[in-house]
Amino acid sequence: MSPRSSGERLCEGPYAVHSGRAMLFVLLEHTVEHPRPGAHWDLMIELPGREKLATWRLAHDPITHVGAIEAVRIGEHRRVYLHYEGDIGGGRGSVRRVDRGESVLLESSEERIVVELRGAALRGRCEIAHVGEGARFRRLDR
Repeated sequence: MSPRSSGERLCEGPYAVHSGRAMLFVLLEHTVEHPRPGAHWDLMIELPGREKLATWRLAHDPITHVGAIEAVRIGEHRRVYLHYEGDIGGGRGSVRRVDRGESVLLESSEERIVVELRGAALRGRCEIAHVGEGARFRRLDR
């Protein structure tokens, strides 16, 4: 996975509100051993008209962390990650599903998206927005 380059958009959008089947999201705890052992959280969201999942690497667990969280836009992921847990392969660590559920896209621009997440633990309106050279994830209903 590579971090978002400074020229990459936060979101290829804007997207229309999807009126078909429910969009889904998943929150994965991603544990890595190399080069530095540790964990981060991958938030993957289906967006209308996209084949793959829009994905952000979060520095902290958004279920337990209060306040804004550093977010890095990383490459889109295959839909298999909506249901997958285990070793990723290639020395990239393993993932454990922390939460999943439906998502509703409420607002979309090149600078931010706002989604309503309807998971077992991660519920409510959330924003991912550009901040300087990076991005931040923030729960709006706290």
